[in-house]
This record gives sequence, C-alpha cells and structure tokens, in this order.
Amino acid sequence: MKDVRELLDVLGYDCESVTLEKERLQHTPNDPHVCVCGHPSISHTITPEGLTFCKPSRMWCHCENLVKVLEAEDVRVFKFKTHNFGISHALTMGLLALGKLEKKAELTANYFCFLKDCTFREPNQVFTPVLLEFWPGGPPEGKLVRNYKWQRPSEYQRDLRDILACREHLDFYRLAM
Repeated sequence: MKDVRELLDVLGYDCESVTLEKERLQHTPNDPHVCVCGHPSISHTITPEGLTFCKPSRMWCHCENLVKVLEAEDVRVFKFKTHNFGISHALTMGLLALGKLEKKAELTANYFCFLKDCTFREPNQVFTPVLLEFWPGGPPEGKLVRNYKWQRPSEYQRDLRDILACREHLDFYRLAM
C-alpha cells in the first residue's frame, strides 16, 4: 500500500491544496441579507437566463426578484411561509424568530413605499410587508392577497409580488377588498 501523499502526487496535487479546496466547498455562503419575500438571499438562485427562483428549505416561494431589505445577524431563522399580510408574512415571522434568539437586524436602506407614485412621506414611517397579486385585465395596482395557499412555481396563474407598503396604501388595499 502506498501513502496517501504519494497517491495525491500521482494525481498532481498536494495535501494542502486538497485541504483548502475541501474547506472552500464545505463553507456555506455567509450573506446576511433577507429579501422582501422574507427568505435569505442565499435561498435565491439566479439562472444564466436571468430568472430568479426562491426555494427556502423544502418549499417553493413565489418570489421572482431578489430585493434585499434587511441585514440580519442570523438568516437561518427566515424560513417561514407567507400566509397573509403584516403579522402572517414570512418577513415578520422571521424577525420574531430572530428576536427570540436575541439577535439583531437592520433595514439595508431608508426604504420608501414600493408602490409607484406614492407621495406619503413622514418621519419614522411604518411599513407593512404585503403580498400583491396582478393578473391580465385586473386592476393596475394589484390586489392584496389574504390566506395565501402555497403552490409550486409551475402552478402560478398570476403575478405575485411581495412589497413593503406604507400605512396609507395598506388602508387603500384593505378598503378595496
């Protein structure tokens, strides 16, 4: 029997380079950002064609664009499903789980309402994570989704988007329901 170092030499490698490569492959990306859909940015995959898929854990998310809104000390807790807007949104549930671990998070920028032509501005503005649906022939501002039933991406029949909405727009969507 030959020594492992001799066999690695035959393959054209040394122990140090193989050890470094093994460590590099085992290291998971450490991106502290969370998308507006409520899932870590490392759960998002961007294909060479430019399509984005979000697959946290063993579930599929409707998210088609990575929009980083939060930077957290531990993104592993952001694995919840969105069921409704506000309290039942995956982003809110992830923040609660992060708080239980006594970790911190911060918005990545001074955010404003994601909706076009929003003129509502005030200091310490409050935002609510919401899921909106858009469909051909539907209202251009979309419709607030309540009691969302999760589907695989191939089953989507409408365009679903997570946004941060200001209180004024959230009231508008609630009244339109």
